[in-house]
Amino acid sequence: RQMCIRDSYWGPDAIFNDRQFERFFRVTRGHAERILQVCAHTDRFFTTQVDACQAATIDPKVKVLMALKCLAYGVSPSAFQDYFQMSETTGQKCVKRLVAAIAHDPDLNNHYLRPLNRIDAKRVVQGHLETHGVAGMIGSIDCMHLVWRTCPMAWRGQFKGKEKYATIVLEALADHTLWIWHANFGAPGSLNDINIWDRSPLYESFINGKFIEEVDFEYEVGGEVFSKLWAAADGIYPELERLVKPFSEPV
Repeated sequence: RQMCIRDSYWGPDAIFNDRQFERFFRVTRGHAERILQVCAHTDRFFTTQVDACQAATIDPKVKVLMALKCLAYGVSPSAFQDYFQMSETTGQKCVKRLVAAIAHDPDLNNHYLRPLNRIDAKRVVQGHLETHGVAGMIGSIDCMHLVWRTCPMAWRGQFKGKEKYATIVLEALADHTLWIWHANFGAPGSLNDINIWDRSPLYESFINGKFIEEVDFEYEVGGEVFSKLWAAADGIYPELERLVKPFSEPV
């Protein structure tokens, strides 16, 4: 079964084409191959091995596909263990080790976690203009709570917010293609979006002038020229010129 899964996606005569591969795993086949190379170079877990019974272990490509599937859909490995013929603990290990390998690769970090610059901003703003018909928009910002199931009891009070259980908050700014240009992770769940925004590196770049120097450019709206780019936010965020909120009841 492992060989069938590998050949269905990565074989010379793969059943699923490149477009289907990208839809299933949220990355292109070329990027997945690059991730496989990084993981194999960093961790022996993603290399071909034999166990104590001299039987071949799970194919490295299947391990990578399992991890990518879980990350793409945000679910536990138990959701796919019947298809991948892999135990839940092994699936969890695939996810954890893949994330660790990617996090420690400088080339991937420099590409996927690079800060927004003026060239990127112009491309993103143009994409939003063509897609949504609005100018000057660099993306949408919001926070999400991730459940911390194994939170120590001594810390549970400071990490438990309105969800009534311990969570860790991720603040992210993403464009229309879901590319994340800003991520701030680690705030306790007892904080709301305003408290997290007050501590955000993005907010700091707005007020210290770094965003103006490296990102901002002039654009036109209704015949009037503006020089500060903005992000879409929901109602809880403060009234700032950089944050634009939709009307709750448009007429």
